[in-house]
Amino acid sequence: MFAATAHSVETVSGRFDLIDHRGAAVSETSFDGKYRLVFFGFTRCPVICPTTMLEVTRAMKLLGERADRVQPLFITIDPANDTVDNIASYVRHFHPSLVGLTGSRQQIAAAAKSFNVTFGGTDISAAGDSTEIYHSSYLYLMNRDGSFLDVFGYGDKAESIVEVLDKYLPLSAGEIQIVDAWASEPTGSKSKTIAGFMCIQNDRSAAIHIVGASSSSVQRIEIHEIHHEQGIVRMKQAAAVEIAANSTVCLQPQQLHLMLFGIDEKIRAGADVELDLLTASGEKLTAVLPQRPLSSIN
Repeated sequence: MFAATAHSVETVSGRFDLIDHRGAAVSETSFDGKYRLVFFGFTRCPVICPTTMLEVTRAMKLLGERADRVQPLFITIDPANDTVDNIASYVRHFHPSLVGLTGSRQQIAAAAKSFNVTFGGTDISAAGDSTEIYHSSYLYLMNRDGSFLDVFGYGDKAESIVEVLDKYLPLSAGEIQIVDAWASEPTGSKSKTIAGFMCIQNDRSAAIHIVGASSSSVQRIEIHEIHHEQGIVRMKQAAAVEIAANSTVCLQPQQLHLMLFGIDEKIRAGADVELDLLTASGEKLTAVLPQRPLSSIN
């Protein structure tokens, strides 16, 4: 029922001249300055279209304030049935910022061609069987100038959509706080390794992922976690630290923490450790870790 075809930057131009659900003429330039999530479907679609629109709605909610920089668009491939009034009634069921677009058959065909969208079966009557209509089921991510960035397949969840948008909508450092940061002292005169601890407070409405760290006074930093397995304690490297929306995660002894390898002489002499945490969106968060002995833990 729903076709999937290969897409590339060369075949997706993203141009259109259509009518929005308020009756205004719009084009791709009407939304310049915002990233766009564009989906082609039809209002009588029983499963695929509403499922995708619900995931877009969830993604917009997960973005929080960043959602103001994203414009979701629903373009019908069934203009005979999807009039301005029908589109207006449909989009009310989803995120309030969703804009529905319709137009003439020629306008819809041109818009679909610009996104490399396949569709058909729309010549049946408005009272016909909607299962005879088929169309590509991709959700397109377009840049602020309307150019192609990425594409999501049917079934991709809101969290996956937000994870990609994180690359283009960096988090505000003012809403991520690092508190109670410290580093362990070297355990011997020749020790080149110490551990780093802190609490990371995420006050945003979307999760963040710490994927690494770096420091000019340390050769290498890894995220480690301690596992207890049948009386044996093992320390394993972790790929990332996830901090859910409006929550705090603490890196602390005997649990998740940072391992700092190859410390320089200043650190060995007791200097504070300054490092940058790297998020999945490419943002750097600076933290200063004063040293204190592990024996000082209560």
